[in-house]
Amino acid sequence: MTFYPAGEAHQTIQKQFPAQHINIELDDSFLSQYQLTNEQLGNGIQATSDCAIIILKLYREFQQTDCFSTASRGMLIHQLLNESRPGFIPPWVNIVEELIQDRWHEAITLTDLATAADVHPVTISKYFPKYFQATMGEYMRKLRVTKAIALIKSPHLSLTDIAYQCGFADQSHFTRTFHQLTGFVPNRFRQL
Repeated sequence: MTFYPAGEAHQTIQKQFPAQHINIELDDSFLSQYQLTNEQLGNGIQATSDCAIIILKLYREFQQTDCFSTASRGMLIHQLLNESRPGFIPPWVNIVEELIQDRWHEAITLTDLATAADVHPVTISKYFPKYFQATMGEYMRKLRVTKAIALIKSPHLSLTDIAYQCGFADQSHFTRTFHQLTGFVPNRFRQL
């Protein structure tokens, strides 16, 4: 994902052939409507942990031609930009996020998070969906699928190897979760 502020000259450089690109252009009225600056937008996009998953869903929506696809595309763009909005975030949220990012392939418990962040487990349970826009299980699955997306690009790794490296119980669990989150089965994604 590359962000270019409005008005900045740019070009797309293909690092691997064949490559596919999705360009999303947002005009000034969009930024005004949602009270965003280019800086907030760029920082938010870079901070969105499940950016690749959202982009894959957006790609799938561009392939649809029904009456719901335009609204769905808008919702996905807003989801992508959700973290761009300014606001206070308690310090424990950053600690929890860092621990999850460091131990994404492990089975982390609520107690582990609470101990590391020095807050009560109920606090994390209550506020996790607010700050992470998902339950802990959904967030962990998204993170593992995001890691898998990078590994799928390596043709020398089997899908079973990727499943185990990303902490899934087996290839079928990996395939099911990947499909639920992206709309693609891993083999089809690899072909893209």
